[in-house]
Amino acid sequence: SVVSFDRRTDRACVLSLFPRSKCGIFLKNTNGASSTAARRFWRMRVPVIYYIADTHFGDTKAMELSGRPFSRVEDMDAAIIANWQSRVTPADHVYVVGDLAANNKKPVEWYLRQLPGQLHLIEGNHDGKWEPDCDLDRWFLEVRQIANIKDRRRRVMLCHYPCLDYNYELFGGYLAFGH
Repeated sequence: SVVSFDRRTDRACVLSLFPRSKCGIFLKNTNGASSTAARRFWRMRVPVIYYIADTHFGDTKAMELSGRPFSRVEDMDAAIIANWQSRVTPADHVYVVGDLAANNKKPVEWYLRQLPGQLHLIEGNHDGKWEPDCDLDRWFLEVRQIANIKDRRRRVMLCHYPCLDYNYELFGGYLAFGH
């Protein structure tokens, strides 16, 4: 799932890559209801910060273990790319919170060249396998294991692994993680 914040309602919104009813991105407020105001927010052309983890491009095993609704990994990859392209603009920032690809037959650059946005990589446990073959400086603004950022008025700690204790947790901060 991809998460961002609606600046007008101050609520987190979730863009699910794999809704149960059918494949495609849908918008849901954290209170569980879709809203017209939230849909209008995504159409505005202001830069947005997105967080996504565990896309696992090219990874048949992850597709099967996580119950993604595809019979072929090529279909999963195509759906993720199409959904990404339908929401993310070149001006948006996307924090990939680990495991961009794993066990992929295609080079990671094949996927990256199709993904709009200013990319930031927070390394996951599978990223070390493809990183040596990729020009990271070309595709990512930064590559880190942990990042502490400010998303509008919110402080967010990003780490692929869930943390029991994290920066800003006592002050209304957020933790975005994968796995």
